[in-house]
Amino acid sequence: MYQHTDHKITQFIALVIFVTAWIFVPAAKAGNTTGQTPVKIFRAGAYAIDITPLELPVIVNGGVQERLADKVHDPLHARCLVLDDGTIQLAIAVVDNCIIPRSLADEAKALAAKDAQIPSERILISATHTHSAPSVYACLGTDCDEKYAKWLPAKIAEGIRKAYENLQPARVGWTVGRDETNVHCRRFLMKPSTALANSYSDKQNDRAQMNPGHNNINAIRPTGPADPDVTILSVQTLDGRPLALLGNYSTHYAGAPALSADYFAVFASEIGRLIGADGDNPRFVGIMSNGTSGDANCNDYMRSERRKYDHVSVGHDVARAAFTKTYIGRAYAR
Repeated sequence: MYQHTDHKITQFIALVIFVTAWIFVPAAKAGNTTGQTPVKIFRAGAYAIDITPLELPVIVNGGVQERLADKVHDPLHARCLVLDDGTIQLAIAVVDNCIIPRSLADEAKALAAKDAQIPSERILISATHTHSAPSVYACLGTDCDEKYAKWLPAKIAEGIRKAYENLQPARVGWTVGRDETNVHCRRFLMKPSTALANSYSDKQNDRAQMNPGHNNINAIRPTGPADPDVTILSVQTLDGRPLALLGNYSTHYAGAPALSADYFAVFASEIGRLIGADGDNPRFVGIMSNGTSGDANCNDYMRSERRKYDHVSVGHDVARAAFTKTYIGRAYAR
C-alpha cells in the first residue's frame, strides 16, 4: 500500500520549509557599516517550460497496449521552482509525463547543475503521472519514444535554468488542505477464490484485486485508506504578488485524451485564476505534483455506481481545496 502521508514529495517540502523557515526578512543593504551580521534574503524563481513534442505522432504509455497520439489536446510542461536562501539552492521540476526513468532524470539534473549552478543532489525531478504524454520509458507493452526521450532532458534543464534566472526576493508559506472527493483506494480485499488473476504477479490465490468495479458482491473492503491531503507550498513576492504555488495530491490521474497533462495542468491554471494571479510581473506558475497514488484513484467502489468526473472537474476540485485552505483560511505565504 502507498496511501500514507510520509512520501517523498511531502518530505521534500518539509526539507524546503526547514531550510527556509528563518529567512523571510529583507537583506541588509549594501554598505552596511554597523558591524551587524548581514541578514540573508530568501529568493525564489519559477518557470513553466513547454515540453509538448514538436513532431507527431508520438508513442504514449500508461495503458495496457501501446498507442500513438497524432494531436495535442492541451500542452505539456515541466513546471520548475528554484528556492535560494543565499547559501543553499534547491530546484524542483514537475514534468507532465507518466514515468521518468532514473537515467533521463540524471541527465536533466547534470545539465541543470551546469547551467544553473545548483548541485544535482539538490534537484528533484518528478513526473505528474499523466497517462496521456509521450512515452520516455518502455513499460506494459509500450516502447519508449526514443526521439522525444532524447529531446526532453535539455528542455527540463532549460526550465530549471530559467527559473533560476527568475530568482527574486520572496516569502513562502505552507499548509495542508483536504479533498476527499477525488481520491479512493482502488485495491480491495475479496472473498476467498474470487479475486481475478493478477497477470503481473507470481502469487497464486491472491485475496486482493485492483478496481473491482461497482456493486461487486465479492468485494469486502478497501485494503487501506487513501490520503486526501492537498499539501501546499505558496510562494509570493515580498509585496504579496503570487509567484508560484506547489501542490501535492494523491489521486492516480483522472484520465484525458492524448496528448494531455490531465488534471495536473487544470489545477495549475485554476489555482492561478482563484488567487488572482495575472500579468507577467511575475508570471505565476502553478504546480501540481503526484503524491501517494500507487493504489488510489478517483473511483469510489463503495458506491453503487460510478460517479461523474473528468480531468477538468478533478483539477477544479483540488484547486478549490488548495485555495480555501491557503487564501480563505489566511494560511498564505508569510
